[in-house]
Amino acid sequence: MLPRAALSLLWMVCLSPCSCLPPGQKVLSLEVSHRGEVVLCTVFDAPDYSTVAQLWDEAGERPFTTKLATSALQASPSDPLTAALSGPVEVRIIWGDDVESVVQLDGVTLVRSERGRDDWRLPAPEIQRAKRAAGL
Repeated sequence: MLPRAALSLLWMVCLSPCSCLPPGQKVLSLEVSHRGEVVLCTVFDAPDYSTVAQLWDEAGERPFTTKLATSALQASPSDPLTAALSGPVEVRIIWGDDVESVVQLDGVTLVRSERGRDDWRLPAPEIQRAKRAAGL
């Protein structure tokens, strides 16, 4: 696996979301908005034939880069690998300029792989909630 810096550079060099991936893959973004502000935007990939349900599953995997993680994402004092957002939260999966799926949830918990990393993502139970909210 490439280091995060190399992946970020690779992402910036690409002129379109699909130009740097092997055939059959597409680059997507997961956006989490809280109180009207995007607080997290990560980048992940998925096979281009994926259903919306499969896109949600892929969105729950560790992203290969994080484009934005604001200070609104504060790790829990009792568990530095989780962060909770309370109240209305909008979560979107985006491919290029197209919104593939969007859901409104009442609060979410995000997880990351280790302290100090910004690879926040939705854990499996939150992915399941999102899929139910999307009617999947």
